[in-house]
Amino acid sequence: WAALVHSDDIAALLRERERALNEGGPLSYAFRVSPPTGGERHLTSIIQIFRRADGSAERLVGTCVDITEQIAREQGLINLNQRFELAAQAGGIGVWDLDLETGRCFWDARMFELYGIAPNQFDGTIEGWLALLKLENPAETAREWDTVLATGVVLDAEFEIDRRGAAPRFVRGLARMIRDADGLPKRIVGINLDITERWALQRELEYMATHDALTGLPNRLSFERRLQEACDQARDEQHEHVLFFMDLDRFKIVNDSAGHAAGDAFLRLVGNLIQSGRRIGDFTARLGGDEFALVLQDCSLARAEHLARELIDSIRKIRLPWDGKVYDIGASIGVTAIAGKSPN
Repeated sequence: WAALVHSDDIAALLRERERALNEGGPLSYAFRVSPPTGGERHLTSIIQIFRRADGSAERLVGTCVDITEQIAREQGLINLNQRFELAAQAGGIGVWDLDLETGRCFWDARMFELYGIAPNQFDGTIEGWLALLKLENPAETAREWDTVLATGVVLDAEFEIDRRGAAPRFVRGLARMIRDADGLPKRIVGINLDITERWALQRELEYMATHDALTGLPNRLSFERRLQEACDQARDEQHEHVLFFMDLDRFKIVNDSAGHAAGDAFLRLVGNLIQSGRRIGDFTARLGGDEFALVLQDCSLARAEHLARELIDSIRKIRLPWDGKVYDIGASIGVTAIAGKSPN
């Protein structure tokens, strides 16, 4: 029998047998065998020692189970996990694993790197994890997490990490429930993917789609949305707002005599003036060319007319030195109330 045992395992097997014979107790060990038919098999054996009245060993009775396929499956899982971790690391992905029985969460090294903390700064609890996030509604996030625990649904969410003074990072979290053979929840495994660059690009594209590139003010599309909201609010909630529609006087003269660069400089000056002088809640926009618009939130028509005159006076005071000359412009503003009876 011993001749069939793998040469790397025979010494440990004999030591374990000697220990059991001397110290008592059952003998249990795993080993490999190399049968004459070829190949290698993994076996596990449990042996009971029967003794005489004087305590000496009389016989060994035991079982021997072939676990080769089990070992192959476990090794395959290990290899798969290793490949997954390597792929995750290469892709900037953090991997985590929550044991539902203990409530403890394991993070790999990439998770700590992503969150900008050392291993001793994370206590391994869900509460400690949530404390590291910038959440607009912590209670709602906690309820979503409870839903994952209760139903086993896949979690897919994006959130910002609070990196304690460092540059913020944005991550996408994916998680799935793992169940045991009886279908009972066993653990939750997931990944965190760094989407900071994608998030920044998305915000930039959204900004470009809704803002004027020259002045930085909201564009016509944004204005039309805000105007519709103001009309709806006036109708449904009985609020009173005011709409300003403004275009610049003598602006074409500046463009024709000084060039479009001077005209652009004037537009930026006017845009800055309108933005800096607006009240909290007011909405300003450049519609195109030399046309601007404002929605004055909760403002009476009489108050709005006074503000319009002040804005026109401020624009008339702007002076633009350009190529040895000084240019000025004026402005005209149309004022109308946005009330409950205003048309959509």
